[in-house]
Order: sequence, then C-alpha cells, then structure tokens
Amino acid sequence: MLTRLIQILTDQWIRLNLRERALSAAVLVLLIAMMTLMAYRGAMARLDLMDRTIDRLQQDIVNYHYQMARRQSVEAQYNRVAAQHSSRWSEAEIHDRLRAEIYRLAQKIPPPLGDDGIPVRTTGEEGRLVDIPALQQGMLLEGGEGYREYRISLRLPQTELMPLVAFLQRLQESPQALRIDSLEISRDPMGRATAARIDITRTVADAATETPAPGMDAAGASGWERLGLAGWQAEGAILRRVRDVAAPDGAPRLAVRSDSERGAAYHIASIRPGASYDMYLDVQVTGEVQAAVADETGGMLLADPVLLEAGGGLSRYHIQFSAPAWPAREVRMRAPTLLLQGPEATATIHRMVLRKAE
Repeated sequence: MLTRLIQILTDQWIRLNLRERALSAAVLVLLIAMMTLMAYRGAMARLDLMDRTIDRLQQDIVNYHYQMARRQSVEAQYNRVAAQHSSRWSEAEIHDRLRAEIYRLAQKIPPPLGDDGIPVRTTGEEGRLVDIPALQQGMLLEGGEGYREYRISLRLPQTELMPLVAFLQRLQESPQALRIDSLEISRDPMGRATAARIDITRTVADAATETPAPGMDAAGASGWERLGLAGWQAEGAILRRVRDVAAPDGAPRLAVRSDSERGAAYHIASIRPGASYDMYLDVQVTGEVQAAVADETGGMLLADPVLLEAGGGLSRYHIQFSAPAWPAREVRMRAPTLLLQGPEATATIHRMVLRKAE
C-alpha cells in the first residue's frame, strides 16, 4: 500500500513542469515552517505554565515556613485567650462572668481584671457610665469546632448618647471576646435621653491541647539562628539584640541604629557562584534605609538597592539576585546589607530568610 502511494506521488511529480514544482516546494516549506512554529509556541506555553507553577509552589513553601515559625507565638496567644474563655465552664459560670464584665464596663472607670480574667470588683468609686437593669439569662449556642457562643440581650432604658457610644466601644474592646450582633437605639422626640437594646455574643474557646516542643522556644538561645538574625555586623551603626516584650513569646529582634551620616549593617553569608537566590526580610524602618546585596567588602552591589518603606510599620520585602560565576568556589558576601542614611535612620529586623532558588 505504501509502495503504491509513493509510486502515485512520484508519477504526479514527474508530470509537473518546472514552475509547478517550484510552487509545490514552496507550499511544502511553508507547511513545515507553520507546523514547527505551532510546536514551538505550544512548547513555550507549556514551559511558561511550568515556570509559573514552580514560582507558586516556591512561594507556598516560603509562606508555610513563615507560618510554622509563627506557630508558637500564635499558640501562646491562643492559650492566653483560652485561659479566660475555657469551654469547660458551665452555662451558669459563663453567664456570671459575662454579667460581671458587663457591669464592670458600665462604670465610669472600669475596675481592673484579675489574673483569671474575673473583675476584681464590678462597681467603681466614680459611679456608673450607663445604668443597666437586671440581666436576664442568655442562651448557649454551639458555635463550631473548638468554640461555643453565649448570647444575651441587654436593655438600657434611659441614657445619654455619648455615654452609650463609650459603653459600646468598651464592649468591642473587651478581652472577653464580645461581639455586638445588633443594636437598636430610640429616643423620644421631645427628650434627650435614649433607650437602647443590644444583643451581645461572647465566644467561649477551647483551651489549647498542644504545648510547644522542648527546645523550640522562639526566645531561646537558638532563636537567633532560626530567625536568621545571627552573623550580623555593623559599620557606622549600632546593633542591639532585643526582645519584643509585647509579643506573646518575647520573640527576639535585631535593632540597627545609625550613629553616622552613612551607616551600614550586614549579614555575612556563603554564596555559591553563578546561583540565583531569594531573600525575604521582615523589617520595620524609620528614616531612609536601603537594602542591597554586596560583596564582602561592600564595594560591589549584586542588585539595585531597594528603598525600604519608612513609618515604623512591619513590612516584608523579597529581593532576588544572582551571584557572579567567578571564582569557582563559594564566596562570602553581604546578603543583605542595610544602608542607613543619616543619624536618625533605624531598622528593626524581625526575620530574614536567604535561600537558593531552584
């Protein structure tokens, strides 16, 4: 069959004159070129899709790494909240504690809370902010996995508007996780006093069942290594290792303050020649501070300096760079280096991750 087909094509080709043969050859070349172009475009689209998938998976890995690093602080904060919101309490205990908290917030100067979250007293010496009649029994609801909800309705018969607003703000800021579900305010057309009906829900969380593993305390001696804060040096700047007392785990931080017109702080790392790297920084900045990557002497920059956003807020930065292909062995580089302009510039580094791109 194949031989017969070849013979027919050969006979047809012999019958063609020179001009027809040239046109046939041109059409064949165009068909081959079109098929090659389509195959090339399909292959490039496939490669682009694979590159995007790799980038997404790498970013997921970095995000999971940060989430695991923050797990201990989240668990510590959850334990602190759960200590005041234990689901082991009975419905009567939840009602009594919520009732005490509402009466405490209704004072002009709310009395302090004890270590167990129970008010030291429910009446203050300065009098009441709003008058609350007797509270009715609420309703305990099944909220979801790990928590329950207790809902209660509150009526304020006669109160001024501004004290009512202040009382609502206190309810929202209460450490007992109170939520205002509904609010109805009414006023007599000829009067100044208002009446209010408030539906309040308290979230009652389970106590945490897991405890951090030994040796994994973020404030421990090895915390600097895990947070990427070891191996830093400074020129024209002052380095201080501090702990964030406001954080639940007292997490370590690295504070940098310039004491000259041009200060610098840098982290010495071994870089593989010709490799590409991803660097992530969690940092708070005041003044003019730039982040860059340089050689060990600080003279050659591998990437354009990135101006860090000032204002004192915590921000995350992603810097990509490629190391030079020479020499043929690992070299020590400043990755990253922080350039501080002026004596007022400061930077507080919460975390630094440097990893080789695949």
